[in-house]
Amino acid sequence: MKKNKKKSQKRLKRLIIFCIILIITLLIIIISLFPKKQEEQPAVQTVTEEEKAKEEKNTARILPEKKRIEYYIGNYMKNIENRDCKKNYEILAEKFKQNYFQTYEKYTQYVNKTYSKLIKVQYNDIQRQGNYYILDLTITNLGEFEDEINQKFVIYEDALMDYKLSFQVK
Repeated sequence: MKKNKKKSQKRLKRLIIFCIILIITLLIIIISLFPKKQEEQPAVQTVTEEEKAKEEKNTARILPEKKRIEYYIGNYMKNIENRDCKKNYEILAEKFKQNYFQTYEKYTQYVNKTYSKLIKVQYNDIQRQGNYYILDLTITNLGEFEDEINQKFVIYEDALMDYKLSFQVK
Protein backbone atom coordinates (compact mmCIF):
# COMPACT_ATOMS: atom_id res chain seq x y z
CA MET A 1 0.00 0.00 0.00
CA LYS A 2 2.79 2.35 0.89
CA LYS A 3 4.46 1.59 -2.45
CA ASN A 4 1.32 2.48 -4.35
CA LYS A 5 0.91 5.65 -2.36
CA LYS A 6 4.53 6.65 -3.07
CA LYS A 7 4.11 5.82 -6.75
CA SER A 8 0.94 7.86 -6.95
CA GLN A 9 2.63 10.80 -5.18
CA LYS A 10 5.53 10.59 -7.67
CA ARG A 11 3.07 10.48 -10.57
CA LEU A 12 1.21 13.45 -9.12
CA LYS A 13 4.46 15.44 -8.75
CA ARG A 14 5.45 14.55 -12.32
CA LEU A 15 1.99 15.53 -13.55
CA ILE A 16 2.18 18.88 -11.71
CA ILE A 17 5.68 19.58 -13.09
CA PHE A 18 4.50 18.63 -16.58
CA CYS A 19 1.46 20.92 -16.26
CA ILE A 20 3.64 23.82 -15.08
CA ILE A 21 6.03 23.32 -18.00
CA LEU A 22 3.10 23.08 -20.40
CA ILE A 23 1.53 26.27 -19.06
CA ILE A 24 4.85 28.17 -19.29
CA THR A 25 5.38 26.93 -22.86
CA LEU A 26 1.84 27.98 -23.86
CA LEU A 27 2.36 31.43 -22.30
CA ILE A 28 5.61 31.89 -24.23
CA ILE A 29 3.89 30.90 -27.48
CA ILE A 30 0.94 33.22 -26.84
CA ILE A 31 3.21 36.14 -25.96
CA SER A 32 5.30 35.64 -29.09
CA LEU A 33 2.19 35.55 -31.31
CA PHE A 34 0.99 38.98 -30.21
CA PRO A 35 3.50 41.69 -31.07
CA LYS A 36 4.28 44.23 -28.43
CA LYS A 37 2.41 47.47 -28.77
CA GLN A 38 4.94 49.88 -30.18
CA GLU A 39 5.60 52.95 -28.16
CA GLU A 40 3.97 55.89 -29.78
CA GLN A 41 6.46 58.17 -31.44
CA PRO A 42 5.88 61.84 -30.78
CA ALA A 43 4.52 63.55 -33.84
CA VAL A 44 7.19 65.31 -35.83
CA GLN A 45 6.50 68.98 -35.61
CA THR A 46 6.92 70.90 -38.79
CA VAL A 47 7.92 74.46 -38.30
CA THR A 48 6.91 76.87 -41.01
CA GLU A 49 9.33 79.47 -42.32
CA GLU A 50 7.11 82.13 -40.77
CA GLU A 51 7.30 80.52 -37.33
CA LYS A 52 11.06 80.08 -37.66
CA ALA A 53 11.48 83.76 -38.64
CA LYS A 54 9.36 84.82 -35.66
CA GLU A 55 11.45 82.67 -33.32
CA GLU A 56 14.69 84.10 -34.73
CA LYS A 57 13.36 87.63 -34.33
CA ASN A 58 12.44 86.93 -30.70
CA THR A 59 15.93 85.54 -30.11
CA ALA A 60 17.61 88.55 -31.72
CA ARG A 61 15.35 90.98 -29.83
CA ILE A 62 16.72 90.01 -26.42
CA LEU A 63 20.39 90.04 -27.44
CA PRO A 64 22.64 93.01 -26.74
CA GLU A 65 23.85 94.86 -29.85
CA LYS A 66 27.22 93.08 -30.21
CA LYS A 67 25.72 89.63 -29.64
CA ARG A 68 22.94 90.38 -32.15
CA ILE A 69 25.48 91.18 -34.87
CA GLU A 70 27.43 88.03 -33.97
CA TYR A 71 24.11 86.15 -34.22
CA TYR A 72 23.64 87.44 -37.78
CA ILE A 73 27.15 86.36 -38.78
CA GLY A 74 26.66 83.05 -36.95
CA ASN A 75 23.57 82.33 -39.05
CA TYR A 76 25.46 83.28 -42.20
CA MET A 77 28.33 80.93 -41.33
CA LYS A 78 25.96 78.13 -40.34
CA ASN A 79 24.36 78.42 -43.79
CA ILE A 80 27.83 78.19 -45.37
CA GLU A 81 28.58 75.00 -43.42
CA ASN A 82 25.22 73.56 -44.50
CA ARG A 83 25.82 74.79 -48.05
CA ASP A 84 22.52 76.65 -47.88
CA CYS A 85 23.82 79.41 -50.15
CA LYS A 86 20.37 80.52 -51.26
CA LYS A 87 19.54 82.10 -47.88
CA ASN A 88 22.92 83.81 -47.79
CA TYR A 89 22.66 85.09 -51.35
CA GLU A 90 19.35 86.74 -50.47
CA ILE A 91 20.91 88.79 -47.65
CA LEU A 92 23.86 90.05 -49.68
CA ALA A 93 23.76 93.79 -50.38
CA GLU A 94 22.58 94.52 -53.94
CA LYS A 95 25.58 96.64 -54.99
CA PHE A 96 27.89 94.00 -53.55
CA LYS A 97 26.16 91.30 -55.59
CA GLN A 98 26.40 93.44 -58.74
CA ASN A 99 30.13 93.94 -58.23
CA TYR A 100 31.17 90.42 -57.22
CA PHE A 101 28.43 87.82 -57.63
CA GLN A 102 26.05 88.73 -60.43
CA THR A 103 24.61 85.22 -60.33
CA TYR A 104 23.78 82.78 -57.59
CA GLU A 105 26.03 80.21 -59.28
CA LYS A 106 29.08 82.49 -59.00
CA TYR A 107 28.39 82.98 -55.30
CA THR A 108 27.98 79.22 -54.75
CA GLN A 109 31.26 78.54 -56.56
CA TYR A 110 33.02 81.11 -54.37
CA VAL A 111 31.62 79.58 -51.16
CA ASN A 112 32.58 76.04 -52.20
CA LYS A 113 36.10 77.17 -53.15
CA THR A 114 36.72 79.40 -50.13
CA TYR A 115 35.09 77.67 -47.15
CA SER A 116 35.06 74.10 -45.94
CA LYS A 117 31.93 72.46 -44.58
CA LEU A 118 33.23 72.87 -41.05
CA ILE A 119 34.41 76.29 -39.96
CA LYS A 120 35.28 78.13 -36.79
CA VAL A 121 34.77 81.88 -36.44
CA GLN A 122 36.76 84.19 -34.18
CA TYR A 123 35.56 87.77 -33.75
CA ASN A 124 38.64 90.01 -33.69
CA ASP A 125 36.88 93.38 -33.78
CA ILE A 126 33.38 94.80 -34.18
CA GLN A 127 32.85 98.51 -34.83
CA ARG A 128 29.66 100.45 -35.40
CA GLN A 129 29.29 103.38 -37.79
CA GLY A 130 25.63 104.44 -37.84
CA ASN A 131 23.59 101.50 -39.09
CA TYR A 132 26.73 99.78 -40.38
CA TYR A 133 28.70 97.22 -38.42
CA ILE A 134 32.23 96.37 -39.52
CA LEU A 135 33.52 93.02 -38.34
CA ASP A 136 37.05 91.71 -38.54
CA LEU A 137 36.92 87.91 -38.40
CA THR A 138 39.35 85.04 -38.49
CA ILE A 139 37.65 82.10 -40.18
CA THR A 140 39.33 78.75 -39.69
CA ASN A 141 38.48 76.11 -42.26
CA LEU A 142 38.49 72.77 -40.52
CA GLY A 143 38.47 69.47 -42.33
CA GLU A 144 39.34 69.48 -46.01
CA PHE A 145 41.02 72.94 -46.34
CA GLU A 146 42.66 73.44 -42.93
CA ASP A 147 43.57 77.10 -43.27
CA GLU A 148 42.72 80.49 -41.79
CA ILE A 149 41.22 83.48 -43.54
CA ASN A 150 41.15 86.99 -42.10
CA GLN A 151 38.08 88.58 -43.58
CA LYS A 152 36.14 91.78 -43.05
CA PHE A 153 32.33 91.79 -43.11
CA VAL A 154 29.98 94.74 -43.23
CA ILE A 155 26.42 94.41 -41.99
CA TYR A 156 23.83 97.08 -42.64
CA GLU A 157 20.98 96.70 -40.16
CA ASP A 158 17.80 98.44 -41.23
CA ALA A 159 15.69 96.87 -38.46
CA LEU A 160 15.72 93.82 -36.22
CA MET A 161 16.46 90.75 -38.42
CA ASP A 162 16.34 93.03 -41.47
CA TYR A 163 19.93 93.37 -42.60
CA LYS A 164 22.18 93.20 -45.63
CA LEU A 165 25.68 91.84 -45.68
CA SER A 166 28.84 92.26 -47.71
CA PHE A 167 32.37 91.07 -47.18
CA GLN A 168 35.94 91.30 -48.34
CA VAL A 169 36.21 88.88 -51.25
CA LYS A 170 39.37 86.76 -51.01
